[in-house]
Formats: sequence, C-alpha cells, structure tokens
Amino acid sequence: MKITALVLAAVVVSLPGVSATSVEAVTFEGLVQAAQQIFVGEVVDVDSARADVRGNLRIRTRVTFRVDDAVRGPRMVSVLEFLGGTVGDLTQEVDGVPAFVPGERYVVFARDGDHWVNPVVGFTQGLLRVSHDARNGSSLVLTHAGSPLADVAHLGRPGARVSRAISEPLTLTAFLAAVRAEVSRQGR
Repeated sequence: MKITALVLAAVVVSLPGVSATSVEAVTFEGLVQAAQQIFVGEVVDVDSARADVRGNLRIRTRVTFRVDDAVRGPRMVSVLEFLGGTVGDLTQEVDGVPAFVPGERYVVFARDGDHWVNPVVGFTQGLLRVSHDARNGSSLVLTHAGSPLADVAHLGRPGARVSRAISEPLTLTAFLAAVRAEVSRQGR
C-alpha cells in the first residue's frame, strides 16, 4: 500500500516523539511530471508566521526565491510555503522539510499551492543545490544532501553517490538541458 509523503508528514507532525519521514523515491522523469514549477533560484527571504488551525499550533514558513532561470512556472519570483518554522520562542519542526538560508541557490521542482506540508516534489528529492566549482568557475548540481550528481538517471535511486574520481558531476547548464528535453518529451 502506497502512502503519500503528505499523509506521512501529517502523521509525523501529529504524533509527539516521532521524528521520521518516509518518502518514496522519485525518478527524474517523475520530478518533471509532478512539478508545476521548475526553476533555478536564489533564496532571498525566509519568513515564518503562526497559522493556527482550530486552536492547534501551526507555523508556516514562506521561502521567497529570486528566479534566475525558469523552465516551468514564475519567471521572476517564486514563493513556496512549508509547514513548520520558528516564531519567537515557538518552533514547529517537520522531519524532512528542508531549512533555507538566504543566498543559497537551488534547482527546484515544486507543486503549486499553499496546502502542502512541503511543496517540493519528493520532499528533498526535487531540491537540488547549485554549487560553484572553483576549478573552472562553472555551476554544478548537487543532491540536497550535497552529493554531486553525475547523471539525471541517478535521481530516485537510493545510494547512487558519485565520486569525482569516477565521473564528473553535471554542470547546471547540462542539467537544465536535460530538464528542458524531458519537459519537451512529456509535452508539457
């Protein structure tokens, strides 16, 4: 029986002492298909606010991205809303929901709307870090965990780590070319 990430995350949030989120692996093709927004962007603002529901504490965090390159969705700014955050002395944590720091750059595959625990497709699978390669000045694509990505086929495959000694990580330019080709192939 498949349980969606949304349902699992809701259970995690509602059970005290539970701190695990289980998410089914999403392939590269699945990321592209499920995302209404695909973009490269820099985090420019992170703002948390209370959004209590029927007397139960809820904190929502809005993350604003300046969009550098839009494949699908907004062309200049994207605001994604996540469950959890800190307001004053109150903190609500949701295991598996990423923390954002202004100035960080990402390739983002996200769903539209503000009703998600985490709008990123596959929780962190659709959130790829962009890193600067000091050797040649290019931008590289890393998984959210920081592992270099050498091939889009490695997405959704647990434990598919890449060593620089074995193969070169994908440049941002090459990754976006693969994303655009897949968007075109899917006809969206």
